[in-house]
Amino acid sequence: MLTPTAGQIAWANEVVDAMAAAEREGHRALKEKSGEMIALMHIKLANKPLERAASIGGKP
Repeated sequence: MLTPTAGQIAWANEVVDAMAAAEREGHRALKEKSGEMIALMHIKLANKPLERAASIGGKP
């Protein structure tokens, strides 16, 4: 099992936080500051490195 990089964890946290904020406003997707679309599939992808980091004792 590979340890997620700091960059991967930062991206994942950013995606999860951005989507949570969008959902509080009633949105199901949003455009990231880079202009890329974030949707449910991105949340699933973002959770993988966070779960991996947590399972090996890292902090997400």
